[in-house]
Amino acid sequence: MPTLNIQQIFSNFSWYQTHYLSIIKDPSQYYQTVETAQIYFGFVSEQKLYIGDLLQLWFAHKWIDGDVGVLNLEEKNFWQPVQRIQSGNELYLFSISSNGLQKHSTALAWSTHEQAIVTVTLTQTLAYYLSFIALERPKHNS
Repeated sequence: MPTLNIQQIFSNFSWYQTHYLSIIKDPSQYYQTVETAQIYFGFVSEQKLYIGDLLQLWFAHKWIDGDVGVLNLEEKNFWQPVQRIQSGNELYLFSISSNGLQKHSTALAWSTHEQAIVTVTLTQTLAYYLSFIALERPKHNS
């Protein structure tokens, strides 16, 4: 199967919502690679995320919004809190990087308001990591 990218997923998001259960049960669909989707948790773990992982995390509301700030490139890399005034703006995280040495970790997310990938900062990453390792995955047919 070809590698997906986040834009493709969100341009067909209603299809993924409809077929979610069949995707997470079928290893050939579950393990479809998603470009730049990964979790890096210091020296503990570095793993790529598959479409089945992301769908489980998103639809269980484990990797949506959270304690994040959007990187404002117009302010010379100044981290600003996410403005939650506009209804319907959700951030779907798909790549988290934490090395344990920095105070804040970074992540990539799809912004439903901007219809684009944004870079965010996370003040806590352990909950994201724990929700990832708690996923139930179908047996991978190698």
